[in-house]
Order: sequence, then structure tokens, then C-alpha cells
Amino acid sequence: SFMQVDGEVILTPVDPATVGQYIGLADKLGSGAYLGDIVRFTQTRELRGHHKTVSDTYTGTVSYNFYGQACLMVGEREFHIDNLWKGEIIGNVTDNIDLLTK
Repeated sequence: SFMQVDGEVILTPVDPATVGQYIGLADKLGSGAYLGDIVRFTQTRELRGHHKTVSDTYTGTVSYNFYGQACLMVGEREFHIDNLWKGEIIGNVTDNIDLLTK
């Protein structure tokens, strides 16, 4: 890739393995999401018969499922991509893989 600074063209090498595909959606802060982004999100559910809600926080990756639909993967568990707008992109699997083990 290249950029222009003060009229001078600067060439920058790009590792193709680090280029992500934009999925056309954004997190709660408006950051565009790419495949391989790491997202921290909270999912709230109601406990049946108890009139209480419980919130669980997850850290997962933006991915595609078997059907080619964008989703959030937490380990082997698939979450609907709608959770992205409730979450925050905190890194990506290329630069921050350690975030998935925390």
C-alpha cells in the first residue's frame, strides 16, 4: 500500500495475512468490524419464573458460520451478529490473540 505525505509518496509493505474483510457492521462505538476482530459484549437474559435478569460478558471473534452468515464465535459457541452493536471491538486475532485467553 502507499500513502502521500507532504506531496511525497511513501510505500508501505502489507502482509496479506493481516488484511481483514469488512463485514459492513459496526460496534457500539461506531468502529467498523472486520473478520478476525475480537469483540467483548454483554448478553442479558431473563431467568424463567424468577423475574430477574442476568448479564454475561463474552469475548469472541467476528467470523462466518457454516451458512456464510456473519456471527460472533466464543470458542465453539456461536452468537448472533446483532450482539456486535452491544459490544466493543478490543483487538484482532493477528495482533491480540492473547485477549481470547483472558
